[in-house]
Amino acid sequence: MEKLRIKIITSGAIQLNDMEIYRYFTYEKLYRLLNDKTLWFSNTGEFLDKKERQLPRGLCDYFPSHESKEKYMNIAEFKKRYCQSYVSCWTKAKDSYALWKIYTPSGNGCMLATTIGKMKAQLSDMVALFNVEYIDELVEGSAAHVWFSANDMPSSIGAYEKYKITSYKYEEEVRFVFYSNRYEKGYAEPVDISKVFDYAIISPFATVDETEKIKKILKASLPDIDIRNSIISEN
Repeated sequence: MEKLRIKIITSGAIQLNDMEIYRYFTYEKLYRLLNDKTLWFSNTGEFLDKKERQLPRGLCDYFPSHESKEKYMNIAEFKKRYCQSYVSCWTKAKDSYALWKIYTPSGNGCMLATTIGKMKAQLSDMVALFNVEYIDELVEGSAAHVWFSANDMPSSIGAYEKYKITSYKYEEEVRFVFYSNRYEKGYAEPVDISKVFDYAIISPFATVDETEKIKKILKASLPDIDIRNSIISEN
């Protein structure tokens, strides 16, 4: 998929290459990652949260007439529709009880750990990186912006993927984002998985048989990976 070429991001980008980040996988999604060797980027339009990419309050307050406000809002909505955003979601929450329950509800899964630097090394410079901010409402003038290279359209857009409502604060999310004029439900980005992941933690709610299956597929694709147990215990 052709990506828009990011020139500059006004605030919000993460520069800490050594920061650890994590992702929780069900067994099925883990198998797909290891087998396909691709990282899935979802179109934000497919997310359940209907406040994704919401336009900020006060966006048109400085316009003198209703007609000019309406015209500007239509332009902003058009830019958002024309410039599709694709997101790979990660977290700073290691071995989180809440995230185990939400993202591996059956208990059959694991968490994989990497660093921002290792992820950035696998992705092009057309992929932005945001530390998500959790706010009650996005206000005009406070949002980060992404500017694209001269030949790409639009020339800029609000980086609304950086913001979520406070109800999702428990996620402690970090997002890799790219933009495209093409609409798809998602995109599978090829990655060298042998150079990405440092260790895995098996779900504390996995059965003995599930644990052995997870270890088997991890070692088959990542023979040097460190496999750890969760500190959570309910048995």
